[in-house]
Amino acid sequence: MSDFCSSPEPVATHALWKPLANRLEHPGEPVLLALPGTGSNLRHDDIHGLDEAVKLPEADRALVHADVGFHNLAIDATSLAVRGLFDYDGAAWADRHHDFRYLLFDYDGDGVLEAAAAAYEPSVGCVISRARVALYNAACAISFLAHREGKLPEERCCGRTLTEDLRWTTHAIGRALALAPRGG
Repeated sequence: MSDFCSSPEPVATHALWKPLANRLEHPGEPVLLALPGTGSNLRHDDIHGLDEAVKLPEADRALVHADVGFHNLAIDATSLAVRGLFDYDGAAWADRHHDFRYLLFDYDGDGVLEAAAAAYEPSVGCVISRARVALYNAACAISFLAHREGKLPEERCCGRTLTEDLRWTTHAIGRALALAPRGG
């Protein structure tokens, strides 16, 4: 974990939060995010630009839950098998990759995503794009970070503190950019 994640700084000085908070106050201005520990910057709009550039094949449209994560799963304590999925209020006809976006976490292992994809891919006959899942995860992380407006750094918003949201956002953006297709 970098020094950034354990920083005791107040909310207004966090490298990612301040530009997003400014965006909420001045929506027409672009947001420049400094990626801690990388020496690089990213325009917030670059991630959303990648998202908008996705050419969605019709075959990737499916009925999706859109909020698949441990918080909506019933898991058998002995076998660890999934026994149920709850909370369908966000269900939609959309890109099937949205059902995998919350199966990536703010550490380097992708075991949960890989286990889900290993069960899913042969059953439906299609391959899940890890790059697209990472992109959707980064877009969600940015959105959750922006949702923190008016919250104290130590206050849990959607289950995370500001430090935890910043760690997720930083990791998700880095992963999405590393996996993003290059060129046309």
